[in-house]
Amino acid sequence: MASKRDQKIQAMIWNDSPGELVPVVLAFVELLQTHGKETGKGQKKERRYSVSESVTVRTPVAELDGELNQYRRLSSDTPLDVRLILEIREQLGTSADGEGVGVAASLIEELADNARNFSRWSQFQQGQEHTELRSDVLSASIELDGSEVLVLTDRDGSTRLRGAVAVPMFLAFWRARGHRLSGRQFEDIDRSINRNSLERYRTRVCARLQQVLLEIVPAGRGFELRRCKS
Repeated sequence: MASKRDQKIQAMIWNDSPGELVPVVLAFVELLQTHGKETGKGQKKERRYSVSESVTVRTPVAELDGELNQYRRLSSDTPLDVRLILEIREQLGTSADGEGVGVAASLIEELADNARNFSRWSQFQQGQEHTELRSDVLSASIELDGSEVLVLTDRDGSTRLRGAVAVPMFLAFWRARGHRLSGRQFEDIDRSINRNSLERYRTRVCARLQQVLLEIVPAGRGFELRRCKS
């Protein structure tokens, strides 16, 4: 078992590069789905999968409880439900007769769905790591200054964006292909943003950007950052 220091270091690596954790989680889900045996049938029985401990130790997640707990404490933005993994891990084991202990099928299905969301979110975050500071489409450039973004346009205008929501939202638009984002992609920008608050945040950011003749407008099922139409 790794030391607490090593566990924290691994958790920090996952926090900085969540894509490294994705294959570990997906491998665990695949193992549960592939090797599990459905033991309950009929309307009166809950569907459960029986997976023996000897099978589950083949996946890398088997000895990572400490690292996963550290990751859960470090990362407030991740959509990965670490507690769900740990709950399933706790339920797994081998009974006296050698048969696997049953885990509710609904629990495994919930983890599978959560793992897919985590994988999609990680890919989005990875795509956000590198961006050009110049956009010819918007006729604008940006300067990153700590937790602030200075937006400059070719029309000699500038504005400074601040805030835990405004900056991630703007940068997500800036880095997105064609400066367009779907409604679903907003969930990958910042976990604090939900569908109810999305319009409010969009309006606030848009009001600020209009100082430099930029705007965020509805576009299909999503939104687009564009130059204000003259």
